[in-house]
Amino acid sequence: MMPARCVFGLTLACLAFAQGPARKLGLPQLLNRLAGQSETFRRIAPTMLADETLTQRTRKQGTAGDYETHEVVSVYAFGGLPEAPTVIHEIRKVISVDGKQVTSREKAREAMTLGLHSEDDKLKRRLLEDFEKHGLRGAVTDFGQVILLFSARHQKDFQFERAGDQVVGVDRALVLNYKQTGGAGGVMIFRGNNAEKQALQGELLLRESDGMPLRVTMTSTVTNKGVETKDTLEVNYIDSGLGCVAPLSVQHREYLKGELVTENSFQYGQFRRIGDQTK
Repeated sequence: MMPARCVFGLTLACLAFAQGPARKLGLPQLLNRLAGQSETFRRIAPTMLADETLTQRTRKQGTAGDYETHEVVSVYAFGGLPEAPTVIHEIRKVISVDGKQVTSREKAREAMTLGLHSEDDKLKRRLLEDFEKHGLRGAVTDFGQVILLFSARHQKDFQFERAGDQVVGVDRALVLNYKQTGGAGGVMIFRGNNAEKQALQGELLLRESDGMPLRVTMTSTVTNKGVETKDTLEVNYIDSGLGCVAPLSVQHREYLKGELVTENSFQYGQFRRIGDQTK
């Protein structure tokens, strides 16, 4: 775990870390720190990118325990849709699929930088659609920025309670249980041509020393025509060294009638400033 650093005058994040151990804080103060981390992420995340590796396992049609695996390597960043530029989404430029090169890493980074900085809406749209056209089953989106669901504005849509502590890597973490009770927030799940915005519940793990988010877990269950579909999610965060947290890994699983049908595992490399060509 890298230490928190003040970068380009981003004093809000550093002040949050300097306020003393999170264990001594009450729930309102912990949620206030979480809201500050969410706001810092919202401001800084669109300025950084990283390499992402997705390993997907999907159950073969008509089988009970036979799975196929695919791997997609992409350049990964955060940006806005042309019609809603202030709303942050994940965007990707695919480098390779199952070991077959689609483009070079250098060209992917150039395309990402150009698209994010361009006023041409078509360039931005192509970046947002690049991942989808490779046709992976059970595509998932917008998991890396789930911390944004816990901004000051959205916290009223959840119930929170303290629930002991856990160990995450080398850090002790305070655990908050949460349950969504209102609002339009949630995670979008795509199944075929259908998109579902699902209400959420799960755990938030905040580092005991300063309240930095280390992990967010989520569970969502939907029953349609008597058939239950369950999604589970775990997002692990790390200090990016750029002034905010960044995703380290994401794991999403989809269960149909209690059986695993899709598993998406994302791993992220070191985040860097967009335009920084350092290897």
